[in-house]
Amino acid sequence: MERKENVFLIGAGDHAKVVLSTLEACNIGCAGIYDDNPKLWGKSLWCIPILGPVSDMPDTPETMAIIAIGSNEVRRRMAARFKNVCQERLLARARPPARDSKQLRAPRRRDDNLRGLHR
Repeated sequence: MERKENVFLIGAGDHAKVVLSTLEACNIGCAGIYDDNPKLWGKSLWCIPILGPVSDMPDTPETMAIIAIGSNEVRRRMAARFKNVCQERLLARARPPARDSKQLRAPRRRDDNLRGLHR
């Protein structure tokens, strides 16, 4: 897959945090975030600037955008707004390195009712 310089996110909510984590794990940078909430404009999410409303995002073939919104319906509407932006399924191809299985285990609980569940 060709890497684009301008990778933007659409949406600055909790789903954007998951997407940013995945991008970081895959060594892919984010140039900025667009969100329609005016209270967020000029702020940042994990040091990534929230640039303004989604309508301000460039609609060019050179622009790579990831719709980082949890709602399927809202994602469909956002995708329909942009005719030229490269919306390749970057995250479907980007796979972060596997983590050590020790990091994935649930912590042991000291509750007597749950002892049998953690073997």
